[in-house]
Amino acid sequence: MLPKNTEMDELLDGWEINTRCPLCQSEGIHYHKVVHSIPVVKARYQGIEMPMQTIICYWICMDCGLIFQNPHMTSETLDRFYGDGIYREIYGHGDFEQRRIDRLVEFVRGYAFDSHLDLGCGQGMLVSATRHAYACESVGLEWGEKPKGMFDLVSSIHVLEHTLDPLAHIKSLMAHANKYILIEVPRVDTPGYLAHTLEIPTWTLHRLLKMAGLEIVKFDDNPGWATVLAEFM
Repeated sequence: MLPKNTEMDELLDGWEINTRCPLCQSEGIHYHKVVHSIPVVKARYQGIEMPMQTIICYWICMDCGLIFQNPHMTSETLDRFYGDGIYREIYGHGDFEQRRIDRLVEFVRGYAFDSHLDLGCGQGMLVSATRHAYACESVGLEWGEKPKGMFDLVSSIHVLEHTLDPLAHIKSLMAHANKYILIEVPRVDTPGYLAHTLEIPTWTLHRLLKMAGLEIVKFDDNPGWATVLAEFM
């Protein structure tokens, strides 16, 4: 366990240390790995602005398998990170993002829905795509925005790995869903990102959805990501 003292408190300003697993609350957590992130921090040195790598420490829960940053940014620090536009500026969008959207639209084909809410919508590409493909009401909200109303399909694409409490996030999606929850997360050991507070193995994702009271109706496990469509039990 990391020491707690005055110097450490100053070093971890805006960060927190976990003593339990963020998912199952087990105390059986251990150091897992250290990774160097893709640059997401900018520093100014002698008038020159440069992207900087960050060193991220991950721990693992020996009970549920969740891998999580420890220490990690506080919720307030994460809100500033996303609210300032740093994340979108660094990663942006490209051809890969459009291919992902096309794949997701096909993934839900055959499952009836008249309304769609995308939480963590970015530039709204999935919202536009589902609206065009299925002639449905489609709404997109970004990080921190509060949804209103109920929707047949609620999606959260590459958002879960950015959260601090994965079960609470799933339940927040369920609170606005009539039928289906659509989730996609990167596979474990994809390139490191400062904002990826969690790495979620496939079996842990299954357990998480069951804990939330969801049943998987379709699952796609690829080398780079896991996509799941679930409904209420």
